[in-house]
This record gives sequence, C-alpha cells and structure tokens, in this order.
Amino acid sequence: MLLHNVVYGIMALITWSAFFYKAKDLAKGWRNPELRLLSLAIATFATPFVLATPWLYVRLDDLFGYPNLTTLPVYLSVATCLSLFLALLVSWSSAQSKVRLRHRLIVGYAVLSVIAMIVLFLLGDVSDGEHPVDFDAYYAHTPYISEFLLVYALLFAVSMSGLMVLCRRYAKVVDKPWLSRGLRVVTVGAGFGLGYAVPKLISLRWDTHLTDLVNSYASPMSASVAAGLFAVGFTMPAWGVGLDRAHQFEVPPSCGMC
Repeated sequence: MLLHNVVYGIMALITWSAFFYKAKDLAKGWRNPELRLLSLAIATFATPFVLATPWLYVRLDDLFGYPNLTTLPVYLSVATCLSLFLALLVSWSSAQSKVRLRHRLIVGYAVLSVIAMIVLFLLGDVSDGEHPVDFDAYYAHTPYISEFLLVYALLFAVSMSGLMVLCRRYAKVVDKPWLSRGLRVVTVGAGFGLGYAVPKLISLRWDTHLTDLVNSYASPMSASVAAGLFAVGFTMPAWGVGLDRAHQFEVPPSCGMC
C-alpha cells in the first residue's frame, strides 16, 4: 500500500494545484460555461486521489462504520468527472443538430451510468474486510458489485475514447499553439486512461493472478499518469501563453544592458 499512498499523495498535490490554477480564471470568467465545466471536472478527478489514498480510505470507512464504503464516493467522483468531460465534448462539438443530439445522448448515458452505479453498489455486499487497493479484483465476481464495476469501467472507456478522438481532431484545427499542444497532451492522457479501463474490463471476464495484479497496480498507475497529463494539458493554454510573454521580455545577452 506504500506505493499507492505515495503516488496518490503526489497526484492529489498535482491535480489540486491544477484546480486552484484554473480557479483564478474561473473567478474572472464565471459566466463561461466551458470554464465552469472544466474547473469542476478537474476538482472531481483530483478528489479521488485524496479519498482513495489507503491510509485515509480505511479511516473514512472506520468513520462510516462500514468496510469499503469509501469506494462509492471515490468511484462516483470519477464518474462525475467523466460525465463532465462528456459534457465538454458536447460543448466543443459542431453546431450540427445530429452531432449535438449524438453527444447529448452520450451525456445522458453518463448520467444513467452514475445512477446505476449507486443502485448496484448499495445492493451489493462489500463487507468482507477492507480492500483499499484490490477492491476491483477482490469483488470482480460478487453479485451487483461486478455489474457496478462493469458500468464504471465502460463509462471510463467511452469517456476516454471520446476525449482521444475529439481532442486529437481539434488539436489539428485550432489556431492557438498552446491550446493545440494542450489538447495533444490531453489526448495522450486519455490513452493512459484507456490503459486503466481496458484491464478492468478484461479482469471482469478473466480471473487470473496476472489480471488481478494488473487491475490492482498497473491500472491505478496508468490512471495516475492520465490525471497528471490532464492537469498539464488542460492548464497549458493559460500558463503556456504566460511563458511566451515572459520570453518576450527577456533581455538578450548582446543588447548591451547585461
């Protein structure tokens, strides 16, 4: 659990720093719906790294008086983030009515997935000891919890696939260099996000020692890399422009003022 404590702690620091960085822009442009969605999305993908840190996870369960209950707010926070990402895709999409309808259906799917996750988790039984690291592997074939994990992993895979396709597409056409670079970073991050979701889907079908290890260790680390890249990519258009401005004010060594 030491690995998870350290990595999740670092990622919590990185992702919350990204949120507070964007909060400055949010304070100035509260009326911008895309900025509100993005800021909330960053907050909801930063929250799980705090709650899922094993040393805090078990203490929260002690506070709730029920083992593994912290898994529900962790996964709901991630699912909310994914829903917000899908809402951003709707906002970024073309004005064509068919495209808008398709993307709104995807957002509707995300909302229904969140509701289904709540119902399935509450119907299931996860009281067989604490599992802050291997919850998915341990309960992969438990009634209702298996379906809970399937709904969650599918939502994750759909969201990451959508981000990859649209961010890659928009990165080619936007006329702002730092925005284009940021979208490319987010595209790579979404690829690592798929590296989190796909093994979880596989482990629900095939139960082996290898899939359990991948599910409990490789997948969370892939998700951590994805979150770090999202934090960089989504804030890059702001701080990248700042770097350009700072570079413009640099005094060249040959100017006679050094």
